[in-house]
Amino acid sequence: MKNYLLLLFIFLFACEKVIEVDLPAPQKLIVIEGFLSDIEKIQSVRITRSNSFSDKTPVPLITNAQVMVLNEMGEIFSYNYHDSSGYYHSNSPFRGFENVSYRIKIILDDQTEISS
Repeated sequence: MKNYLLLLFIFLFACEKVIEVDLPAPQKLIVIEGFLSDIEKIQSVRITRSNSFSDKTPVPLITNAQVMVLNEMGEIFSYNYHDSSGYYHSNSPFRGFENVSYRIKIILDDQTEISS
């Protein structure tokens, strides 16, 4: 029994070797977080830039983009940036419908256009 306790003690408190992983420098990507609800309300989208794996700082917010959601019927729902949390909110309440296609279009301040 003593041997088992000693063995358990050794495994639980054995030395650890720290391994440093040399990761390549990441590409700063645009990250778009959003969800279109089927409840009529103000919809929200958050736009940030990605950080590296080891970067402990908050993700950089993108606060000066033009954001709009378009549906297949030609309706356009514009969004404006409202607070420091990084969220853009729709200018008016709307809801998503089943079997209707939507896409988001974002134009950054350098005129880069992102659409999905």
